[in-house]
Amino acid sequence: MRTLAPWAVIAWLAIWQMASWALGSDLLLPGPLDVALRLAEDAATTTFWQRIAFTILRIGGGAVAGWLIGAFAAVAATRSARARELIEVPMMLARSVPVASITVLALIWLSARNLSVFVVALVVTPIVYENISAALGARDTALDEMARVFRIRPWRRFRLVVLPQLRPSLRATCRLTLGMAWKAGVAAEVIGIPMGSLGEAIYQTKVHFDTAGLFSWTIAVVACSIICETVAGLVLDTACSLLTQDASRTRAPRDGHKDDRDLGNACRPPVGISSSPARTNLDDGIRKGRARLTLTGVTKRFPQGPAIGPVSLAVSSGEPLCIMAPSGSGKTTLLRIAAGLDVMSSGAIGFEVDGEACRTWSSSMVFQDDRLCEQADAVANTAIALTGPAASQRSREVLESLGLTECTDRPVRTLSGGQRRRVALARALVADADILLLDEPFNGLDDKARAQTAALVRNRARYVPTIIATHVLDDAQLLGARIVRLDSL
Repeated sequence: MRTLAPWAVIAWLAIWQMASWALGSDLLLPGPLDVALRLAEDAATTTFWQRIAFTILRIGGGAVAGWLIGAFAAVAATRSARARELIEVPMMLARSVPVASITVLALIWLSARNLSVFVVALVVTPIVYENISAALGARDTALDEMARVFRIRPWRRFRLVVLPQLRPSLRATCRLTLGMAWKAGVAAEVIGIPMGSLGEAIYQTKVHFDTAGLFSWTIAVVACSIICETVAGLVLDTACSLLTQDASRTRAPRDGHKDDRDLGNACRPPVGISSSPARTNLDDGIRKGRARLTLTGVTKRFPQGPAIGPVSLAVSSGEPLCIMAPSGSGKTTLLRIAAGLDVMSSGAIGFEVDGEACRTWSSSMVFQDDRLCEQADAVANTAIALTGPAASQRSREVLESLGLTECTDRPVRTLSGGQRRRVALARALVADADILLLDEPFNGLDDKARAQTAALVRNRARYVPTIIATHVLDDAQLLGARIVRLDSL
């Protein structure tokens, strides 16, 4: 909520007082001091607070109902075009029909006491629907692809991927809907005149020509609206902050002691990282045996531009494969097809373990861009696809092996480009996946960081088929990978 400048408030109060003096009639326009005295007099009575409680409960109930209906409709409309077409009809009516008409019609169906609940819900619902629909439609598709590749569970995906993108829209919608809710709710009470409501009090001031009372009750309504908006905003911000943190994990102890449950599965430090005392669990969660990924005659045709392929190649665990080609030659597209993000025009992809074909398999990927959850820390980003009590420690160990010991608990939005790249690499390395796909993995890294990262990649490639796409020969040599040039396939 915007803060009002004190001088501006004082200036408008002075203008109000001068206008009251100019008219010379408290019936036409009482002065601010007279209204303040009347408000203090009313606030000293029990009836005043009972009326406020009556109205707050019903307007609040209608606002909550409108939020639930609008949010559910927005999600349904985003997921299905048919649902959107069906939902648009009542939403258009709710946006267009005057509140007065809705209120009079609702009096036929409902008692006056619950009239404001229905009216507020009907006013709030289309606002919530429109804003959340727009926010869902504007989500970063790159993060959605990351969530698909790493098979992030729905609740964690909502908390760490979707909710942070919706948060600004939710905050603005909260402010807008509560203002509209109070306007519509009190207007409905003035028409329905339920006993014990703020609307009834305002109606009585009209009957008795009590202008000071009208101003007093109006100020009470405005104050209630502002307070409700502020409290709702704080609740929303707090809930979003709590939900977007990875609260399911526990922080590793800082005294060097590890969780005994993880020590039995820990493997030796990767070659070339003897300076790090941390052990890694990169072989946890993968299929045992020699794995092999094959691409046979894979092609991708585009409506405009040249096609890719046919590409035929095979890569086995322990024998990383580096695809080299100039930028724009289709390396990324080929990795996306292997990850299941793009559909190939023709060809086949197969996966087998010890010669036995598998119907399904999973992928882990480093994208050209980092695709991190900005509000979460490095450990949460690394462990985003993991479950179980060892997830945090596995992630922390790999981050420490990559030289990020001091960054593990910092939000990734505060990290440098090279640090963020290593977090993205750590996420791909710890994921329980059958194949590992790396797209320009060492972009933005200095020589030391490249050596550390390459050691972990080589260690991981011992267990899973690994494909690296790059146009830098040094990267392939650093990984000891077999080189295949895309233009020669």
